[in-house]
Amino acid sequence: MQLELSLWPPTSIRSVVDAYVARRCEDLAPGTLDDYRERAAWLYRELGEATPVETVTYARLERLVDSCRGVLRNVTVGKRINFLLWCMRYARKRDLIARVPECPPLRNDGEVRTGLHTVEQWQRFRGHLAPGRFRKLYDLAMWTGQHMPDVMSMQRWMLAPAREDYPGHAGSFWRRNRKFRRCVPGWMPMQPELRLLTAELLEDVGPTADSLIAGRAWNLKRTWDMAADRAAAAGEDIPRVTPTDLRRSCASLLSARGWSLQAVRIFLGHATTDGRIMGGRGELRPTVAERHYLGVTTGTFPAPAPTRP
Repeated sequence: MQLELSLWPPTSIRSVVDAYVARRCEDLAPGTLDDYRERAAWLYRELGEATPVETVTYARLERLVDSCRGVLRNVTVGKRINFLLWCMRYARKRDLIARVPECPPLRNDGEVRTGLHTVEQWQRFRGHLAPGRFRKLYDLAMWTGQHMPDVMSMQRWMLAPAREDYPGHAGSFWRRNRKFRRCVPGWMPMQPELRLLTAELLEDVGPTADSLIAGRAWNLKRTWDMAADRAAAAGEDIPRVTPTDLRRSCASLLSARGWSLQAVRIFLGHATTDGRIMGGRGELRPTVAERHYLGVTTGTFPAPAPTRP
């Protein structure tokens, strides 16, 4: 029998961080885990790996924030401090530590994007994009609400205008969210606009089921900005958008069409493998969908059955 001895005391910053990351690693994408490891390395440099968590007080965090002003943006400092607090809350729930200090108030100096395209703006904006990959990516991002890596990797079989998985919704597409490992992939109902676009989207696409619809594209944001500039030169009021803005556009449109908050969260890929919905705790804490994409709406929509042809 091999006896395992921990190098770090259970209440040290290193032990608390390692325990939290080990708990979360099954749910998060590799990029997010790398970001967590970078935040952990910063904490080790600033506070020390063997520092007892009990010595991390409000005043100490406040001094740490003050020392970083002028070097890091407040939003960046806030993310790193909040990461430490998440780790400590996880340890507190398991009685590894006695308390969690309060976080000093930090002014978020990050840019909050509020841009989106309405259906009318979408119709006019795509007219300023030449037919081809960039227009396909714009249309798919607008009407599937997926992250751009998932949009770029969409294959022919993932667009099925003849499927009828939901009453009153003709056509379905295969939705994923690879940023959240426990997301349940499944068929989502097409909006009428996407169903009418299917023939154009599948034009010049390989005949096999796994042929990419659009594929990867570089300078995507620059191309969309140039289209917005052409629209502005023509006297049209169409704002610039990022892939995240198109995800917000899709969610806001569904909300305006009567979809419930839970239905939109399922559509965006916030559903876990055990049927729960990711984000928030009841009505006390705003969800990711509420904070970034839309407000609470009314309406019902059933969860899809995850199947693949």
